[in-house]
Amino acid sequence: MEISLNSDFDKFINEQMATDIVNDAMKIYIEIKTSSQCQIDMLNAEIQRGIDDYEMGRYMDGMTAYKKLMAKYE
Repeated sequence: MEISLNSDFDKFINEQMATDIVNDAMKIYIEIKTSSQCQIDMLNAEIQRGIDDYEMGRYMDGMTAYKKLMAKYE
């Protein structure tokens, strides 16, 4: 089925479609940006946790950690 529209209607429909596409794209962009910021915040929290542990003396050198793991799983 083919429908003929006058140029004003055709222009209006094309503009509406473009607006909808831009709106959808912006929604997706905001979702991605928000998700990325959330991941960055979580990573920063984990980094701070590691710094806090180190400052409180809750750490061990790599060789000691390796030996403990090997002993645990032997």
